[in-house]
Amino acid sequence: MAHRRFVFAVIAWLLSQAGYGQVSQQRQTENLLRRYMVARASERPELAIRLSEAYVYVDPVRSRTYAATGLQLLQKYPNDTLYLAGINNLAVAYGGLGQNKRADSCFRVGIARAQRLNNTDKLVRMLANQATTYMDEGRNYDALKRLRKALAYAVGSSHDDKRALLLNNIGLVYDNLGVYGPALRYYHAALREAERQHNLNVLGLAKGNIATIYAQLDNPQRSNQLLGQAIKHLIESNDPITANQCRLTVAENWLDMARPDSARPLVWRGLQQAKLTQMPYQMAVAYVLLSRLYFSQQRFVQAEICARQALELAQVENQSMEGQALMHLAKAIDAQGRTGVALPLAQQAVAATHQTANKGERREANRILADLLEHSGKLNEALATRRIYEALKDSLYTAGFREQFSQLQVTYETERKEQQIAFLNRENDLRKNQLTWLGLSMVMVLLLLGLVYWLYRRQQLATEKISQQKELLTRQSSQLALLMRELHHRVKNNLQIVSSLLSLQSKRLVDEQARAAVREGQSRVEAMAMLHQRLYATAEVTNINFRNYVADLVESLMTTYGYRPADVDLTIEISHEQIETDTAIPLGLIINELITNSLKHAYQHVARPALTVRLEPTRNVDGLMTLRLTVADNGPGLPSAQPTVTYTAGAEWVSSSAVGGQLARQNKKRSRTGEIASKDSTFGMQLVLSLARQLRATGQFIENKGAQFQLDIPMAQPLA
Repeated sequence: MAHRRFVFAVIAWLLSQAGYGQVSQQRQTENLLRRYMVARASERPELAIRLSEAYVYVDPVRSRTYAATGLQLLQKYPNDTLYLAGINNLAVAYGGLGQNKRADSCFRVGIARAQRLNNTDKLVRMLANQATTYMDEGRNYDALKRLRKALAYAVGSSHDDKRALLLNNIGLVYDNLGVYGPALRYYHAALREAERQHNLNVLGLAKGNIATIYAQLDNPQRSNQLLGQAIKHLIESNDPITANQCRLTVAENWLDMARPDSARPLVWRGLQQAKLTQMPYQMAVAYVLLSRLYFSQQRFVQAEICARQALELAQVENQSMEGQALMHLAKAIDAQGRTGVALPLAQQAVAATHQTANKGERREANRILADLLEHSGKLNEALATRRIYEALKDSLYTAGFREQFSQLQVTYETERKEQQIAFLNRENDLRKNQLTWLGLSMVMVLLLLGLVYWLYRRQQLATEKISQQKELLTRQSSQLALLMRELHHRVKNNLQIVSSLLSLQSKRLVDEQARAAVREGQSRVEAMAMLHQRLYATAEVTNINFRNYVADLVESLMTTYGYRPADVDLTIEISHEQIETDTAIPLGLIINELITNSLKHAYQHVARPALTVRLEPTRNVDGLMTLRLTVADNGPGLPSAQPTVTYTAGAEWVSSSAVGGQLARQNKKRSRTGEIASKDSTFGMQLVLSLARQLRATGQFIENKGAQFQLDIPMAQPLA
């Protein structure tokens, strides 16, 4: 059983360092190699150390080479952090190659330097890795000291990811020694820490280790229940290697319960996964379980073959599976009637399990040896071995939770006090530093509090003043808006009165031209009245929805001149809807004049009248935002006597005929007075040009399948 708990600790720490399961790990290593080949001399130490870390658990030889190279380069380009990482990687690589003495020497150098530099992160990692090396050698007491020291340094949130694993591995040491009380306490402490951090990997490891204790105490049902939970956590944490180890443990429990049919699929799947991930240790476990399966089916030759494969893997890897492999190899050979060959193998199994300090394996090995001694007729030796077996069996069940080893109990209590002392010493150091700054901090805090209070009072007074001013402005704004709406309402009423007077006057006139002139004036007045009506009818008193205004204006004019909406192809495109009043009034009068002109003169000989009014933002040659007004009809076009140029301050006018779509700009006649250059221009055109000058606009008349007028009104903001 010890082999299962041991692998949980080893794999746990290795995976926490190597980041197993990252799909891009190989790609990152290849990128590091390419960068290392072309890097400058000053960059090579860091890249060499990073390469050693990338290879440390997959290729210890290359890891050792790159770590040694990086440490040598650091003599020219010193860097303490890189040095600690390099010496740690070198030590772990030596441990992976079975050179534990060299690994321990590197760990000691690195730990001493990390203590001098007060680098607790590297210190905790190296102490934990050194403890793993000691466990591999069976030096459980030394491993326990290193793990407890690492736990004492793992203080603060920066070490959250390490504390749960350290607690688990401390429990593992007690578990390997068969002292289950402290082991269970540390496993449960690891569970609590892992749950707090939501560390699924350590949750799986700790539950798997607790499950092995239940299996050791012949409670495989409870063991399998916990192992199922452990497998789920490990799969969710992307840890297929440790999950596979739990799977093999479940299979072993089924075999202990004499249910080989339940164990068989798990064993084969575990062997396949071990080969896929290239884990020789798990392959050895799987072959031992296969040997037990074949033995239960009385297929002793196949059981012997599998046991020999497990033994070969265990001896090459120098792992604790050697005792298990020897036990089942001896059983398989004895079952074939070759007791003389099996007996020395059983004796080797007893010696191997004795080194693991695991009573369950020692008990089983002594039972097998006693059986073989009886088969060989060596009854006295068999009886002595049987007594050892019974003693181990009794101690396993009666003293497992009473902490029967007094020396270990003393060590446990002593080291727990040492851990508490270490915590207290570190807290005292922190408190001394805190007290050193506390006095100065209090003075600074008092000064800051006084300053903050003064600023607060000042801000409070300013806020109250701003609030009062804001309230006053709000009231004034509401009153102003109300007054503006009332003003627009009265203007609209006055204009309506003027319009009514003009209408009455037109009915009394006999001269048709005079009557037409009065009606045109009436339409202009109604156009302004309509705009003021919209202004007082809405909450907005400075802007008007120009689209709706133009639609109403055009509809009113068409009705005045006897056109129905179905008689005219009307197109209104107003993309710039909201327009200020100062712009909307002259612009509305211009549209009124142009549409009136079209309705009066353009459609006398047109079968299907068409009228277009468009207002859209555009860009002029200077890159400024302008509003372009276009009013076009499909009538006969412009008269030949139309003026060509009118100049006014800030405005230029061109009137021409469109030839092939091009405008002929003529600058021969210019008038600085703003008067029309031609004598036969109408009052309507004079009004249009006068309003355009008011808007500081630039416009032109175009003959393009009818008369077209374009007006560009400058705006304040340039185009983005």
